[in-house]
Amino acid sequence: MHSPDRVNIILTVAPSIPLQGSRPNPSGGLNALLPTLKVLSHIGSSSLSECVEVLDLARRRASFHQDELQELNWPELKRSLGVANTASIDVHSLAERHHDAQFFVSELRTLLRASDNPSVLVVLATSLVFEPGEDLEAVSLEGLPACRVVYIRYRAVALGRGPRMLRPMSHERPLKDLVDQLEGTLEPLRPKVFDVETPEQMRRALAEIERIVSGHDERSSH
Repeated sequence: MHSPDRVNIILTVAPSIPLQGSRPNPSGGLNALLPTLKVLSHIGSSSLSECVEVLDLARRRASFHQDELQELNWPELKRSLGVANTASIDVHSLAERHHDAQFFVSELRTLLRASDNPSVLVVLATSLVFEPGEDLEAVSLEGLPACRVVYIRYRAVALGRGPRMLRPMSHERPLKDLVDQLEGTLEPLRPKVFDVETPEQMRRALAEIERIVSGHDERSSH
């Protein structure tokens, strides 16, 4: 793929409610992912179009969206994160919770189709396991322009779905053994996946993104 004209960044957010015996994790991985988002918001040249979106999966809404990014609107971003990271979820969202994964897929396609030109998509997330019965159909490539996808998965604490709420699973197994159902929805896009739990691993992921954005990556996306 030639040098991209656009960079899309998706940060997924879910309330994090400790299970009995597990360590509290009120930020749900945001403490690690927000500095990464800050770096990514300044990646590439001034001629590169950039879009940042925060997806609240539990409520199936984009709690933050900023297109044609010059400077990230941190006050508005922090406000949206404060709402998304609370444990309170409305009754309608709970009733429709089996559509959370498809909401993510739909928003992803909308961002990628915002331009006909080559793009890069960066997904920032923690590992997610959805409730039984969730529709986990992967994203369709139909109608999508050329793109490269990088998935940065913060895995110090993996998130799981329990009855009526999202909950963290204790980190007792090796990273490679932890389940993540979000990755499967991205599979047709052949994402470059980085499992991150240290600053050094995050630096390597960011270096790879810079290489892709600069056009020094020849792998086709489809």
